[in-house]
Amino acid sequence: MNDAVLTKVRALLAKAESTEFPAEAETFTAKAIELIAKHGIDEASLAAAGKRSDVVGYMEVAMESPYSVERSTLLEVVAKAMRCRSVSKGTGPTVGHCIVVGYESDLKRVHLLYSSLLLQAMSQVLRQRPPEDRHVSVTTYRKSWFVGFAIAIRDRFREMEREMVQGTGCEPVGRSTELVLRDRVAMVDDAFNDLFPDADCRTIHARSRAGHSSGYDTGQRADMGYSRIGSQKAALEAGQRGT
Repeated sequence: MNDAVLTKVRALLAKAESTEFPAEAETFTAKAIELIAKHGIDEASLAAAGKRSDVVGYMEVAMESPYSVERSTLLEVVAKAMRCRSVSKGTGPTVGHCIVVGYESDLKRVHLLYSSLLLQAMSQVLRQRPPEDRHVSVTTYRKSWFVGFAIAIRDRFREMEREMVQGTGCEPVGRSTELVLRDRVAMVDDAFNDLFPDADCRTIHARSRAGHSSGYDTGQRADMGYSRIGSQKAALEAGQRGT
């Protein structure tokens, strides 16, 4: 990202990570993701027109305990949303690290956003406890919450990018944005399959329906789109005036 965009995104995510008010975090995160998504489409268009150098590469991201598997799920969701592919490496029930394959500009976006969402998720998951009428352990409930959170992020990303792509026209190379992005996905898939021909597509499971539902609701409230930013901001300002 250019310095101006990167500075804005980092500032917004820092505010989202530090605030104790969920509504504020939602607003800051949504605006940051709007900038990140727009930057990704701009970079793809410039690269397709030969105005920007952007090649396929990879990065490794360490997965720490607790919740190493759930962390890797969140990374996989963010990576796929930005047209990258992720594979988990580890032994037994834990994940030691993940390898993400994608265009360099997209890898930077993945790392930036994943790091912020992980901080936000970890600050909330440790406060989660199953309802008294649910016979499930705290650990199982929290792991399911994390999965629900990640899936909600995925759904919001899909909606957001679809709206952005529909709002763009043909690129300087004479192809639509949708075709340009589709070509990038194909290139990344080819590179990923060359590196990891035996990689299996994981199915995301949640053992606690209540935990999954709670995490999904939290992820939805994070508003990964950008259409509600104005209304959220107005609500925040109204609340501040009332205090």
